[in-house]
Amino acid sequence: SSEDGIMSHWMITLPNEGNNLAEDTFAKLREYTELENLAEAKQLVVPKLLVGTLDSLMSLSDELGKYDNAIEVVVRKIERQYSDVVGVKEAVMDPLKVGPVPPKRFLEEFQWDIAKYPNRRPLPELVQLIL
Repeated sequence: SSEDGIMSHWMITLPNEGNNLAEDTFAKLREYTELENLAEAKQLVVPKLLVGTLDSLMSLSDELGKYDNAIEVVVRKIERQYSDVVGVKEAVMDPLKVGPVPPKRFLEEFQWDIAKYPNRRPLPELVQLIL
């Protein structure tokens, strides 16, 4: 969270070092970031996905970049319209939600819905399901 009230979240991926478990790698990250008071770390567990070839990953990466920009524009527009309708003060007191929960809680408590987005499907199919 920044001083102007806008939340800032970074999602990073880290390789596990050697034969360490993901939990061990995350514990090291949390130790470093929280010790230095740099950030609050939360672990996001995503199942193993069917990655495919490097070519398909590069193509999907390009495609996702386009979607990312378009979605960002739409979300900002919805935020502005919500603020215009309810008023800035009310929008701050009762912000938009992701389903029934505030965005911060949604991100921090995110759980992959394996029934809705099966991890045995190729990544391009999962992207289409999500979009």
